[in-house]
Amino acid sequence: MRQIQVRILRIVQLATVLAIIGVAFYVHRNDTKLTIDAAKRQVLEHGTHASSALVKELVVRETIATSVAITASLLPEKTEDDFTRLAERISQGRQDILNLAYAPDLVVRFVYPKEPNASVIGLDYRESSEFTLGADTALATNRPVLIGPVNLLQGGRALIMRVPFRGIRANGEDGQGLVSLVIDIEKLLEAAGIFDEYHGLSIAAFAGEWDGTQEGLVFGSTATCGSSAVPMMIPVMDTSWTFCMAPTDGWPAHGENSSQIIILTLLAIISTTSVFIVVNRLRMREATAKKQLWDAIEAINDGFALFDKNDRLIMFNSKYREIYSASAEVIRPGVTFREIIEYGASKGQYAEAEGNVEEWIENRIAIHRDRQGEHEQHLADGRWIKVSERRTSDGGTVGFRVDVTELKRAQHAAEASNRAITEFLNNINHEVRTPLSVIVGFIKFLSQPETLGSHKALAKTLDDGAATATETRAAIDAFVAEVKSYAERIQRSSAHLRALVQDTLDLSKITRGDFAFSPKLVDLAPLVRESAEEFSQQAEAKGIDLRIDAPSVEIQADPSRLRQILLNLVGNAVKFTDSGQVKVTLEPGEDAAVIRVADTGPGIAEEHRQRVFEKFWQIDGSVTRKHGGTGLGLAISKALVKLHGGDIWVESGDAGGAVFCVRLPRTQPPQDRG
Repeated sequence: MRQIQVRILRIVQLATVLAIIGVAFYVHRNDTKLTIDAAKRQVLEHGTHASSALVKELVVRETIATSVAITASLLPEKTEDDFTRLAERISQGRQDILNLAYAPDLVVRFVYPKEPNASVIGLDYRESSEFTLGADTALATNRPVLIGPVNLLQGGRALIMRVPFRGIRANGEDGQGLVSLVIDIEKLLEAAGIFDEYHGLSIAAFAGEWDGTQEGLVFGSTATCGSSAVPMMIPVMDTSWTFCMAPTDGWPAHGENSSQIIILTLLAIISTTSVFIVVNRLRMREATAKKQLWDAIEAINDGFALFDKNDRLIMFNSKYREIYSASAEVIRPGVTFREIIEYGASKGQYAEAEGNVEEWIENRIAIHRDRQGEHEQHLADGRWIKVSERRTSDGGTVGFRVDVTELKRAQHAAEASNRAITEFLNNINHEVRTPLSVIVGFIKFLSQPETLGSHKALAKTLDDGAATATETRAAIDAFVAEVKSYAERIQRSSAHLRALVQDTLDLSKITRGDFAFSPKLVDLAPLVRESAEEFSQQAEAKGIDLRIDAPSVEIQADPSRLRQILLNLVGNAVKFTDSGQVKVTLEPGEDAAVIRVADTGPGIAEEHRQRVFEKFWQIDGSVTRKHGGTGLGLAISKALVKLHGGDIWVESGDAGGAVFCVRLPRTQPPQDRG
């Protein structure tokens, strides 16, 4: 959510800067356009003046040609000298007039000046040629015509003005004539003042409408008539000329106020950017502080939640959601504490709420509102949570959830261990006292044999001289049998005591890590058979079928320790089986051999299968249990299997009972004795 807000802020900031640039660009472009429009108006004004001056000069030339035509028509018998004087007086020495040609009856008779234009004399305008262009039009319309630029007969290019007239011939008949005025273009422009008055302005003139080519170019260059030129159509005598005008250095690239606009834009961007930088830095500091706070909260290995004064969730870490995973769907900002626990209770999240959900919810709400002290909460998945809640200055609630499951388990384990040790000590006390009582009691009888009933009977028989040898032998045998019975019971009790002491010593050595271990190559088959057959008489006495299936397989192992493991497992199987069978099997494998000891006894519940290998632990730890023992045998067996690098576990048998399995590696010698 915060990232979206940051992105929106950055987009707004960028949009603001772009808006400033856009407005500045629009103002700058408008200013440039206004400047260019002003320049175009000025160019148009200059062009209008220039074209007016040019037209004015052409009108003067038209007047000159018309005057010559009228005067000549009134004096049909004029001589060349008369024409020369007339032309000289009327032209008034204008340098742009290259010549005046007088053609009564449409054939040039006189030309002024004659040199170097004498070649024009005799030109017949009734014959079409490049030198008679415009003559037909002037005669047909009876109006002056301006053509050009054209190639002159005497060389060069110029404008030619054709002025028609009607006159009286020498024979008194009406005739038709033509006066041609040849005008030097450059000198005409000088006379109009275009070169002097309009410096910095490029002007091009075309006779007629410009078609994009050099055709009809009167003066200037076609390059002037680009897309940015100002065009203007000017009527010139019988036609229109196209004028193209543009500044020599091009149109203004920037407006008059462009510098001020750029400076103001830069100042606006710098100011706005500076404000944004300050705002962003403040937001970054705020974001950094929030991130550090969130990182710190997330780094906590406990659940954290903060509720406002209305008991609505403001913030929480992922551990809080993880602890209450069943309520994760509703754990989000804005949800009330009641909604969270009601949802969790409906999902069976709280073990304490089972069977009394409503009462538990109200009680939990009351504890939450109190917000003092701590309490433990048991969840349905077996975890224990320590809940600590405190009031904030604004009336909200800050809470921590600490998973104390391991602590609880350790506490329970310690309590169980204490109980197991207590039971072990009680069992040891019972197990030791029983054989000791037998030993002490029967040794007392043996130390005072005269107190024995068989001894008294023997003494009486011996004292009775009438007793037969048979009776005497019977009395002696009875005495010996009783003594032997006491001795055997003393022997069994001593062996029992020795086994108790040996188990205790073995456990102590294993715990210290100085247990004697000497692996060598061993054939498991005879070792398994011999160990199992030691319990054959005990099994036979209980009516148990003892079966052994042990094919030959060699492994690296300590034979004495393996024997100890087998004796423990087979002995337990026979001891806890009242009927049925005990089966010992050896399964050779490529990498390891597996020994299985299966019985048809009461079996071991699944929840006890791991604990049976714990020290001091027994399923029935009371001194009144049916079967005796210290509870160390399986713990020692597990430690010995581990020394061999193997595994030991218990399974359920197919026909009931338990199956103890030992997996021993074949080739790898043991490495870890811990």
